[in-house]
Amino acid sequence: MTEAVSVEFGEVTRVDPAAIEAAGKLRGTNAFGNLSPVLDWLAAAQGAQGIKPIARARLVAFSGHHTLVPGQTSVGSAPLVDSGAVGAVDTDLLGQLCGLANVGLQIIDASPQVSQSPSEQPFSLTKTADRAEFHLPHRHPPVWQGDALTAEECAVAMQLGKDTADAEVDSGADFLIPALLGTGQEVPLGVLICALTRLEPTEVVIFADETDAAVWSATVAAVRDALFRARSHTGDVRTLLRTAG
Repeated sequence: MTEAVSVEFGEVTRVDPAAIEAAGKLRGTNAFGNLSPVLDWLAAAQGAQGIKPIARARLVAFSGHHTLVPGQTSVGSAPLVDSGAVGAVDTDLLGQLCGLANVGLQIIDASPQVSQSPSEQPFSLTKTADRAEFHLPHRHPPVWQGDALTAEECAVAMQLGKDTADAEVDSGADFLIPALLGTGQEVPLGVLICALTRLEPTEVVIFADETDAAVWSATVAAVRDALFRARSHTGDVRTLLRTAG
């Protein structure tokens, strides 16, 4: 038996809508297309008259691999999900791009590893300068067949995310960019987006020119099946994450 892990988060204060509106008025006629609302929000969050330059941006990428849907045999056959995830990319290339943009990078390996011995500790976390390896003891079924994590495993994963964000902020980061790396992310991402936005799977899973029609259909079906279980937990973030991954 392992000791239960309890994760506590501090209160997050919502950015004042009046401050966002004031930032927009200060911006005036300087239009930046779809970025304009984002910039107004950022200025309001900074509490500044206009946007202050971002001094230390950091991209924190969590790397993991989920089960591929039937028929999906490679990264190239995967449909896209309309989200902010990075997806499966060359980490060396990602590092080069971050360097060019003057953005710091941390990659956290969150791929679950199956324990080889019953006596092993069920959870382990090993960190180095820019990497961390996060191990879970149990291999779970695909999210369209069962829960992604146990309650204890979900708590450990959430604690890892919280500790990572706290460490980055304590080190001076003033802008955090979360990202996902790895294969098979389309289904859990699609489930979370649908559950939180009430969009349908066909609206979230993108059919691009290079998408295999059979894989797209399988991905939509997988999101739909997992969403059936996840939608009842939209009021409980912890359970939603445990269910959908």
